[in-house]
Amino acid sequence: MNSDALREVFITGTGSVLPGARVGNDRMEDFIGRVGGRPSAVGRRALRWNGIEGRHYALTPDGAPLHSNASMCAGAVQAALDDAGLGVSDLQHLGAATTQGDYLVPGHAGAVQAELGAAALEAVSYQSVCASALMAAKGAWLSVRAGEADVAAACAGEFSSRWFRPAFYEGTALTDRRGRVRIEADFLRFTLSDGAGAVVMEPRPRPGGRSLKVRWIDMTSLAGRFDPCMWAGSTFADRADLKSAWSHGGAGDGPCRRGHGVAAGLRPAENRDPGVDRGVAGEGGRGADRAGSGGPPAMPLFRAVVAGRDRGAAGKYGGHDPGGEMVHHPARERQCGLGVDLGDAGRLSEIGARQAGRDGAVHRAGERAGDDRIHDAGDRVMADGAMQDQIQDTLRKLAVVFADFEQRLEATPLIRKLTRGRFETADYHAFLINLRQQVKDGSLWMSRAASSIDEAHLELRSSLMKHAVTEHRDFRLLEQDFVAAGGSLEAIQGASKNVGSEALSAWMFHEASKPNPFGLLGAMFIIEGLGSIKAAPWGRMVKERLDLPEDAVRFLLYHGENDAEHMEEFREMLEMVLPDVEVAERIVMCARVTARLYALQIEEIAA
Repeated sequence: MNSDALREVFITGTGSVLPGARVGNDRMEDFIGRVGGRPSAVGRRALRWNGIEGRHYALTPDGAPLHSNASMCAGAVQAALDDAGLGVSDLQHLGAATTQGDYLVPGHAGAVQAELGAAALEAVSYQSVCASALMAAKGAWLSVRAGEADVAAACAGEFSSRWFRPAFYEGTALTDRRGRVRIEADFLRFTLSDGAGAVVMEPRPRPGGRSLKVRWIDMTSLAGRFDPCMWAGSTFADRADLKSAWSHGGAGDGPCRRGHGVAAGLRPAENRDPGVDRGVAGEGGRGADRAGSGGPPAMPLFRAVVAGRDRGAAGKYGGHDPGGEMVHHPARERQCGLGVDLGDAGRLSEIGARQAGRDGAVHRAGERAGDDRIHDAGDRVMADGAMQDQIQDTLRKLAVVFADFEQRLEATPLIRKLTRGRFETADYHAFLINLRQQVKDGSLWMSRAASSIDEAHLELRSSLMKHAVTEHRDFRLLEQDFVAAGGSLEAIQGASKNVGSEALSAWMFHEASKPNPFGLLGAMFIIEGLGSIKAAPWGRMVKERLDLPEDAVRFLLYHGENDAEHMEEFREMLEMVLPDVEVAERIVMCARVTARLYALQIEEIAA
């Protein structure tokens, strides 16, 4: 369809439902129950990790349901319609999202439509854990944008607590010999709760009110790369084998009978910013690490993209009904992850980024030149519109490049051996020998780039020079690791570059020699991002697999700790050269070239 024929889309109403009374941390197990009659051994730690102080449950302490998933979603849609000044009869498109509806079949949307008492309309169901909410929002947005509907609603609901009762765990593979629940299952019991939210979208702003203009939505699934990080219907060990799932077990094999309950893949989050969820997953919550892979990719830009996010405790906002009735209220600022600060539609050309649920992909809202797609709506107006908008757009594009880069690395023979437990000392020696050449050249091309920057950008020149000084002796640390791992200094110092290292070095110096080589910021994003995300996990795996001393993996561990700080500096450098469309495009292109050549460098290492 011609983009000129597409319509603008506005969120004109929001609503949410929080069932029952707010439940504090001290009463959680009164509602979800105590497995084996004992308090959870994980509960307190889980609450400390997730930071939640209260939640709402759609069931009573004895497990009786107060509502259905569909009724909560219908209540949220009705509240959103009320907020928009519309009625159910105005609704033409309904997208309904959930992890699991009240039925196995039919879909969730039909049940929500029935609860609403809505007449004939387009109803679409989405089932993909947290990501499904954005899928529903995109479906509603596209429906209005394409002119197929004048009023569309997207809702998302969860009735998680019904799966957390003791009967789903006791006597199954989800408990150990002492009756304790596995951590990946028990963690979710103390993290998830119940409720629903909805938005209404129209092709024009609400008369006399405030609306949020939705400009583009993007979703990226990495399900082809990682096993599920949240799943129900399979055991922990067999979750990647779809033929082992509960539906293949016969009529008497329910979803939890063999330990097929709800669980999540967990790994320690070290040096983690508590306000940032850095894991990227794909559709259906796929995103946990394959065996020994070190976990899902964690995009280095997330800290920048979601800066300023306010993660409120579940149930913290809005009233509650001690009698157990549903609470209907329009979503307001920073409420329950669905609240948006509704600004005047005519002036919201720049929208801040916000976390919306990380079992999908990178979600962000804002306008980008020449492309009207969206991520999820954010909640604050950017102060410096043009610059911040282009920075966010550039970071999003760099994230896509980095995801492809990481996939290429994971497919190289050397890294496959590392992540699958077949890594040998000779592999580590080869890795250090080939990495040394690129590391030694790093400070040199940064110095060359700094000398190519003109007087109008002295601050950027200073930043690059400082960076070069910080790292110009790093290759010595790498040499020391090589010797501590049993290699000789002469061997690593006398080795030549491989094909990939030669190409990467030539490319870097070629680009650094150009006047104002701002595109090299893209190269820095790839290299520093790799250090901040992969270096420490790789270092720990090498140490464990080869039983090496700490002083044999110092280079990897050091960069895992320090490159995250460099990523903070990266955004500051972007602000020195943007907004500029040509510069932004060059940064992304340089990131692509650097990523391909860096991956080639690793591919060339014999494994």
